[in-house]
Amino acid sequence: TKLNILTKDEKPTAPSPCSVISSSESTLQVQWKVPSPGDYKIVSYKVDHKPTAETQNQFKFANSSPIYIERLAPYTSYTMKVTAFTNNTMMMESPPCQLRATTSAGVPPPPNKPAIHPNVTKSATSVSLILPALNAINGPIMHIEIVVVELKAGVHWSENNSLPNDVDTDNRVVDIYKVTDVPVPVDEESREFTIGQGEARNSQLKPNTTYAFYVRWMTSEKGHDDSSRLVSTSQATVYTTAELNVQHSSDSS
Repeated sequence: TKLNILTKDEKPTAPSPCSVISSSESTLQVQWKVPSPGDYKIVSYKVDHKPTAETQNQFKFANSSPIYIERLAPYTSYTMKVTAFTNNTMMMESPPCQLRATTSAGVPPPPNKPAIHPNVTKSATSVSLILPALNAINGPIMHIEIVVVELKAGVHWSENNSLPNDVDTDNRVVDIYKVTDVPVPVDEESREFTIGQGEARNSQLKPNTTYAFYVRWMTSEKGHDDSSRLVSTSQATVYTTAELNVQHSSDSS
């Protein structure tokens, strides 16, 4: 009977250090140092990965470093380990190099449309909104905007109407502007926000005028144009202000 005795040198050392060198909302790029192979050539690497909060593991093989781990969830912590394999008949496996990293924030889910506050007297120049509860599944909401669209008299506007891009190309719209200084809510009370406070970026509304309000969430802000930001937009809430000097109960006409 032939007895194979494996020496210590037949087992490769750990591919350490290992690290994440780039990330996106759905990928992590992992690199590692080529380990000492011992008596045999290293033929492959295995990268195990799983969300840190879960138990089910996935893996991917590679011939060299680095490697992209793809189809990941946004803003999620992942635990990974890298092991090396030699080409001997026993396929000896190295000790693992372990690491943890978090994917980048992604585009937030669309917010619910804002509600008109039911307990505030209807005004000719302002309206109190209740902002939607935050959903930070794809990353924390860092910025909130409310886009105010002033509609021409007699225009019917549905909550499903898309946010207009340009006043000049939409003959149903008089004006579009953004209220950008909207605090990110931290509790139920802080979800209330008044449009028309008379401030520089939140000017008073016009009496007896119909508006559409859109809430926009942003998980990051890399630039000034929408193409470089992670933005999602709610459906519209349509509201008509009261006539000047007329006070009555709030409605959402």
